This record gives sequence, C-alpha cells and structure tokens, in this order.
Amino acid sequence: MDVTVPPRCSISFLASLRLNFVSFPAWPSVIWQLYDWYLRPHAGYYFVKKANEPIHIQLNLDDLSVAVINHHFESQKGLLATATVYTLDLKEVWEDKASVEVDSGSSCEVFQVEIPVDFSDTVCFLDLQLKDNKENCISENFYWLAKNNDFAAIKKLLGVNLDVNITAKEKEKKRIYRIRLANATDTLAFFVNPSVRKGREGQEILPSFWSDNYFSILPGKARDVTVEFEGVHLEGEKPYLKLEGWNISPKLIKLD
Repeated sequence: MDVTVPPRCSISFLASLRLNFVSFPAWPSVIWQLYDWYLRPHAGYYFVKKANEPIHIQLNLDDLSVAVINHHFESQKGLLATATVYTLDLKEVWEDKASVEVDSGSSCEVFQVEIPVDFSDTVCFLDLQLKDNKENCISENFYWLAKNNDFAAIKKLLGVNLDVNITAKEKEKKRIYRIRLANATDTLAFFVNPSVRKGREGQEILPSFWSDNYFSILPGKARDVTVEFEGVHLEGEKPYLKLEGWNISPKLIKLD
C-alpha cells in the first residue's frame, strides 16, 4: 500500500489462499488478485510482499496510529520512525518522528498521525519511513487518504517525466537490470508501473521478477528497482523498458 489499503494480509492468511483466488480476479482491485494466469504480478502482490517484510512500519486506518512490526527473532533497537503528511499539491503540512524499540515477534505503536487540514473534498498523502541507527531506510510505506474513500481528486495530479538510469548484467542465462527512476519535478509520481517488453511493440516478458512495482516517488526523490528474467523469453527480440503510471509520461527505452 504503499497507499490507502485494507489491513495487510498475514502470512497465515496467505497460506490459506487457493490458486483460483490469486489467479483470477473478481474485479479490478489492488487487494484481490496477487498474480494472473500469465504469471504477471499485480499491485496486490507487491503490497502483500511489503506487509510481510521482516521489520515493517504501517498505518492503522481505523485510528491513524502508526505501528512497527518486528518478525525477527531478535529485538530491534535504535530505530527512527518518521511520518510526513502532504497535501495533493505536495505541501508538507505535518510531520512527527520517534525513536523505536520493538521486541522480537511483536509490535509497538509509535504515534498518532494528525491531518491538520480539511481534506473533505481532496486527497492527502502519508509517507512513513523507518531507519536504523546508520540512517538506512529498512521499511517504508506510502498511503493516500481521502474522506469517504473518494479519491477523484487524484485526477488533478500534474504529469511527471521521470529520469531513467539503467545498468545491466547477465548471470548464466538470466538478464538482470538495475533501474533508477528519479523524480526531478515538483509533483508526485503516482503508482509507477515499469515492465519489460519483448521488442519495441512486443508483449510483456512473463514471468519477470521485480524487486518492487506500483510505487510512488515524491518530488526530488529516486527509487532503485531491479528486474530479472530468463533471456530465452526474448525469442530473439531486444528487451525494452516500458514505463507507465497514473500520471507518468510513458517511455519506451531499449535495454541492450
């Protein structure tokens, strides 16, 4: 989520999912379908993956409390949790931070998020960051919030042209690409969805394994992702990166 999403799925819940549940959607949704028949992961897959990371920061949508969940077998100390609220035009209107210590296999509530502006007819964004004692970000989460779940105002986001830097390597028969997407604009890059295509006009290469997808990038920030796939799936064609998103200027970039 990376957004406004229902409560995260637990590992035990995931274990109970049937193949037809995760393979065939009942309707378009970021929470119902994890992947499809063609092995294409959907937004729900990446959201569930994030929810089950070993150390995780999240928002409770019922009372706007922020919690840190520790799935490690050791307690975690010296952490710093930060929450920042932005308006639709990306003005920072509230921030809070707190030191965090959380025992193994447990969770702790950090603080309550406050929305100091009236967003009854608009949308606001919440960015959560959890850093270790070396300032490394070990968990992050991004939410969009709206009264009565009315997100129509998101259509007002201006278009974003992302800067792209790509490095490549081959490992045995696999193609691996590291892609840095930088947002040098003053607007949020919302719901970014990169994919790899078989040839300039070809179909998406499936399966392809992304470290992350369907994410958002704040102004002045960058996101590093990797993608890996078997070279045989190219079938003699050249790979192309296709960059799309809610308000993203579409790009098609040759990877070789």
